[in-house]
Amino acid sequence: MPFTMLSSLPDESAGFPLLGNLQASPRDIRLARALVALLVVAFLATAPFASRPWPAIPAFVPVYDTAVAALCLFTVVLLHGQYRGLRSPAYLWLGCGYGFAGITAMAHGLSLPNAFVPGQLFGDAQTTVWLWMTWHTVFPLFVLGFIFSVRRETPADRGRGKYAYGATLVFALVVVIAASNASKWLPPLIDGTHYRRITLQMLAGAWLVHLVAIACMARRVQRRRLIDLWIAVALTADAIDLGLSGLLVTGRYQLGFYVGRMYGLITAVAVLTLLLLYAAELQRRYLRTRSDIDLHERRYTDLFESMSEAFHVVEARRDDDRVVDLTFVEENPAAQRLVGMSAIGRHIGEVHPGRETQWLDMATRVLESGTPEEFEWPATNGRIFAYRVFRAGRHADQIGVLFNDVTDARTAEAALADSETRQRILVQGVPQLLWRTDAQGQSTWASPQWFAYTGQSPSTVLGTGWMDVVHADDRELTHRQWVAAHRTGRLDVEHRLRARDGSYRWHRSRSEPHYASDGRIESWLGSSTDIHDLRSLQDRQSVLVAELQHRTRNLLSVVRALADRTARDSEDLEDFRPTFRDRIDALARAQSLLSRLDDTDRVTFEELLESQVAGISGVRAAQDDGRIVLDGPPGVRLRSSTVQTLALALHELTVNALKYGALSDPNGRLEIRWTVQRDAQGVPRLHVIWKESGMRIDLDTPVQGGGYGRELIERALPYQLGASTSYAIEPDGVRCAIVMPVSAKTSLENRIASDRSAAAS
Repeated sequence: MPFTMLSSLPDESAGFPLLGNLQASPRDIRLARALVALLVVAFLATAPFASRPWPAIPAFVPVYDTAVAALCLFTVVLLHGQYRGLRSPAYLWLGCGYGFAGITAMAHGLSLPNAFVPGQLFGDAQTTVWLWMTWHTVFPLFVLGFIFSVRRETPADRGRGKYAYGATLVFALVVVIAASNASKWLPPLIDGTHYRRITLQMLAGAWLVHLVAIACMARRVQRRRLIDLWIAVALTADAIDLGLSGLLVTGRYQLGFYVGRMYGLITAVAVLTLLLLYAAELQRRYLRTRSDIDLHERRYTDLFESMSEAFHVVEARRDDDRVVDLTFVEENPAAQRLVGMSAIGRHIGEVHPGRETQWLDMATRVLESGTPEEFEWPATNGRIFAYRVFRAGRHADQIGVLFNDVTDARTAEAALADSETRQRILVQGVPQLLWRTDAQGQSTWASPQWFAYTGQSPSTVLGTGWMDVVHADDRELTHRQWVAAHRTGRLDVEHRLRARDGSYRWHRSRSEPHYASDGRIESWLGSSTDIHDLRSLQDRQSVLVAELQHRTRNLLSVVRALADRTARDSEDLEDFRPTFRDRIDALARAQSLLSRLDDTDRVTFEELLESQVAGISGVRAAQDDGRIVLDGPPGVRLRSSTVQTLALALHELTVNALKYGALSDPNGRLEIRWTVQRDAQGVPRLHVIWKESGMRIDLDTPVQGGGYGRELIERALPYQLGASTSYAIEPDGVRCAIVMPVSAKTSLENRIASDRSAAAS
């Protein structure tokens, strides 16, 4: 049958606290009060007769001390278990106190005179009484240490116990050694078997220390701790023992000497027996519940091992409704794997160093409110853990902790966010219009560039709304290409898209499908690239190619004509080669000027004159000597179709001047003057006067040169350029006049410039 008085024990389902955590029930308090009352009544009944002499029984003291030492040893073991389980330094104080009492009690029994041998086993006549005095004075001091240490509730290091027990042993040995030499070092306390006056004074002080310890324990008992209650009862019995066997007697072997010790011994046995019964009942219930747990252990194990989340059950230790410590009592394999060690039996500071305060505050909130809390904390190894803390069912002092390593998830989320940011920047940064459709070509999304260009809104572009911006003439082509794309797996179409201002620009729309896992087309992602300028360049390129082909054919015709004419005028190949080369060079210089032009540029007359006149070997020296005069307005733009023929004419005039004309005579001069004038129809015409002078020419003698050049001037220029020309050989040199149409824009600019110059002058 279980011990029926243990009503303070919690139900099995509430868990298994140690004795140090048990709360005293009203029945426990009534039992303790009854025992104290019985001790007080016995004390009062015995006190008047305490000093009556009784027969001397020296063996009584060693037997009593042996029993006390054994009880102290059992108590030390019991209290050490509380210290190991609760890591409370209070139980270490109390255990050391009982250890000191046990050692001094054993030494006291061995040192009693005439107990084992005539005289003493060790020490002198004062040794026994000094050991007894020190024992009863120091023990309540350890109890006070227990009381004040409990108030702080600071968890002790596991290694502190061995140092505390070692220090207690050393202290007890010092006390025994000092008492063994009491006659030398300490005042005498006993004469024979009678106490001296100083002994009673010291006993009164020791009794006062007991009363202080009892008063403090009485305040502790108000917190209804079971172990506090029975320690207070044991301390009361020790005070009664001290009073009867010390204060109320005059020496050894009196009634109080025996009865006081028996009261204390019986009470100590009763208290220890009760505590052991409590511990036994705890053990019994633990074993019974453990048997029940074993039945469900496989179920729990399977559940825990199958959980992807880690799980801890943590038990809270409270003081005044505030959580002061957390102990891990349960875990699953995932928790052990993530933490890197088993947390069972460990305290919160060992598993989460540096975060004890946060955990204790959070546990207090969760246990009080019952509201779960969720948070994320980085671990010391750099990993990130997500926690969910909640009250563990009906366990008033237990919380459940679900947690998982979310480092990879957070890294993936950060990478995804970064990828989305980069994708958004890419989508917003590319010049193309991006869009997405479903498998049938119904629009589902468009980029900001699409809305900025077309002026459509996100709602109007959906479905077939995007076709509204396609030029009406291109919609049929676009539809056919979409149909064909389902067969070819690629869309590529050029069509015109309407801009926000209503204008149309050519775009090239391309797209490739995204396939589902079953091979069906799921969506299309495409882009529309503005190719309007490219198409304009392509059109211009076509025109330029056609022009190039035309010019090439003309140029080849000119080269062939030059070759034929030069061959007819040459006596042999040696005569042909330099003349033909010079004419080809002149033609090349003209083509070089033309090749640098764009659609709106023109070759100016002075550029052509510079290339064909000054560019010939021998002309530069005459120009440096001042024998060549070039005079005319700048910027006279020639029609491109006239440049080639005019260049050959100027080349022939220059060559003839070098060989036979003014530039062949040191006294000869060459003047080239030009103006721009309008004819009767308002067409601007270039008037060029080529005048050679400083020569004496016999007009009756045939003049050399001028054959091909004169033919160009008198026949080719009027025929090809619509020019009016004249070519005459005068007594002092050749005079040539050319009047030909030029670019209207240039002539107008030159006239405006001339008018401005005249107005300024």
